[in-house]
Amino acid sequence: MRREALFGILAIVLIVLIAELLGVALFALEHHRPVYSEPPEPPVKPPQVIVQIHPYFGFIYSPTTLDREKYEKILYREGFNFDAGFAERHPEYVGYPTPRTNDKVLLIGIFGSSLANTTAFLAQRNDWLAGVFADVPEYHDREPIVLNFAIPGHKQPQPNQILAYFAALGQPLDIVVNIDGFNEKDMLWVFNDLNPTFPNLWATLRASYDRPENLGTEKARVLQLYHQVGAEAAYPEDCRFGLCYGFARLMQTYHRLMIPKAGSETLSHFAWSAPPKKDERDNGVDLWVDSSLEMAKIAKGMGATYLHVLHPNQWFRKRDDFKPSDPKWAQQAVAIKIAYPRFVKAGAERLAPQLNFLDATGILDERLDVYQDDCCHLNELGSKMLIMAIVDELKRISARKAAH
Repeated sequence: MRREALFGILAIVLIVLIAELLGVALFALEHHRPVYSEPPEPPVKPPQVIVQIHPYFGFIYSPTTLDREKYEKILYREGFNFDAGFAERHPEYVGYPTPRTNDKVLLIGIFGSSLANTTAFLAQRNDWLAGVFADVPEYHDREPIVLNFAIPGHKQPQPNQILAYFAALGQPLDIVVNIDGFNEKDMLWVFNDLNPTFPNLWATLRASYDRPENLGTEKARVLQLYHQVGAEAAYPEDCRFGLCYGFARLMQTYHRLMIPKAGSETLSHFAWSAPPKKDERDNGVDLWVDSSLEMAKIAKGMGATYLHVLHPNQWFRKRDDFKPSDPKWAQQAVAIKIAYPRFVKAGAERLAPQLNFLDATGILDERLDVYQDDCCHLNELGSKMLIMAIVDELKRISARKAAH
């Protein structure tokens, strides 16, 4: 009897040892290091931002840690960026909706995507608008306050929706500047059968965050969620023994295989509207025009002056001599040269007769030193030149109003 018990114990030990060795081998095969070793230290990176789903704006950005604000002197509030120095000077204007503190301030809201965001942010940081309206009777005794409503990655109608949302909340503005162009080119094409009015990142957000709801019974929905959580919670990478790793991988594989069996029909939590049945290019231009017309109406209802600016791009210049440092961006030239001429034409024929429209595509024609990348973004010099062109246009608008 003792001999049988001894053989039984040895058999169990042998099975455990074999399982451990198999786990060690599997870990080494998948991770190229022994399971018993400490994982390599990840490289130290500055704090990052993540994309968050927003119920009205599509998506916004939020820092992974508050250290990022300290690291870059940028404050993130509900997806919008504020210069830390501006926040110290004007704490009452950080976070929207803001009050009008007195009648001597000139509240200038800038809307758009990344280029507009950078322009607004640098205008806050460098106080570029201080004193620029001293020779304008309408504004000469008022202090310009730049409020940044632009979010990188956005395109119309998202700036339109942001303006409408904050107008409904009572946000006061004296001037509304909509700076767009580059991201709006994406409205002229249909990607992944997604309606071009949807945010550019909608497909990515759906793939990253969506956990479709099972349409079957309550039991089926619970079972589906159980297997999804089980597959994610196994996390074999945390194991430090082969037996643990092998078991965790086995459980992870089991749950992943069982997920499709948890239910038949599922419904995504993300809306997925099909594109309209009309010419894609015409539809994109119509959307761009109509979004701006609506922003002008909203601004008028707020008592604000509205200015739409089609911003410059290095791919759309009289001198076609831009050479990208990364060849992959050459494809952007094709899309820009299809979209921008349509925007210029629609701006002149459909927008300019009804609202204040500035075609700024030619203001940097002779300059390539004002761009900071192969895409579309301006450096500090380019941003200042653009904001000063906007200031000049606002002065002309004010002069026309005074003449009338």
